[in-house]
Amino acid sequence: IILSSAAPAITIPTLFGLQLKGYGTDKDIPTLIIAASSFDEMLSLAFFGIPLGIMYTSDSIWMDIFRGPVGITIGLTVGITWGLLLKHVPEMWDEFVNIIRTLLLGLGGMMALLAGDIFGYESAGPIACMVASFISCHGWRSQGYTDQNNPVANCFAILWGIVQPILFSLIGGEVDLFSLGGEIVGLGLAVILGGLVVRLLVTVLIVSGTKFSWKEKLFVALSWFPKGTVPAALGPTALDLGRILHTHHGATASSHLLIVAILSILVTAPLGSLLLNLLGPRLLTRPHRASQDITIIDVGAFSELNSGVVNRGFIYRCRR
Repeated sequence: IILSSAAPAITIPTLFGLQLKGYGTDKDIPTLIIAASSFDEMLSLAFFGIPLGIMYTSDSIWMDIFRGPVGITIGLTVGITWGLLLKHVPEMWDEFVNIIRTLLLGLGGMMALLAGDIFGYESAGPIACMVASFISCHGWRSQGYTDQNNPVANCFAILWGIVQPILFSLIGGEVDLFSLGGEIVGLGLAVILGGLVVRLLVTVLIVSGTKFSWKEKLFVALSWFPKGTVPAALGPTALDLGRILHTHHGATASSHLLIVAILSILVTAPLGSLLLNLLGPRLLTRPHRASQDITIIDVGAFSELNSGVVNRGFIYRCRR
């Protein structure tokens, strides 16, 4: 489950760049991959708690399995409710609408995560965060936001730029270089590469019933290659729970799991980003009307929504 999710932090910016240039837009391939990767990450976070509950709790196995669907239901309910509320609170005319929306969305997500841990439904928090973001952004589009001009998303992009180095530094500090034996690294790479090959073949098989060409099918499969934030976030969690067992076997197995998660990031993230950027223009087609590249010539600090309200944010002024 830790290794299953692709890295939206790598695939989504690359796909947005290809989409702006028109690649794959005639068949909505970038939109398909972005939606699928987000759903895939939500499933990974949701089902992560099931095996952990089986291994680290004294409840019956059926209670642990039942806790998974309940957590998903709670997360969906909380996320939808919070997302619908953020569409209307605060009003669009508020001077600090974007700042308030950013704070409410971020603090609401933190409250959902903490509440899920307290009540024993760890999967509910991450699901509530993702669903609330999806619902609220969908509502804000009707008020003038676009994919390219979303001041709240820009705020979170800045916050992510601050938090991301901290996250990866913390998991890097947990790795003991003296425990990196050749057997662990070799078996870890075999698990990672074997899983990637199987997933590539299965992805091509799944999209075989569509009107995609073989090049487009290959690109869809390659978009699942890079790993990133999910292994970085879930690997240390498994390590902490392994230490709770107070047994040598539990701590060793969790340490090995973290090493494999880090290996998956080191191997697939740079290689996947390189493959998507290099092969995207070669494997995807674009309509004739989008044959010219978009060049960014100016970056502003303000944006004006369709409603006429001027809000702080970022907007790219582009010319073809």
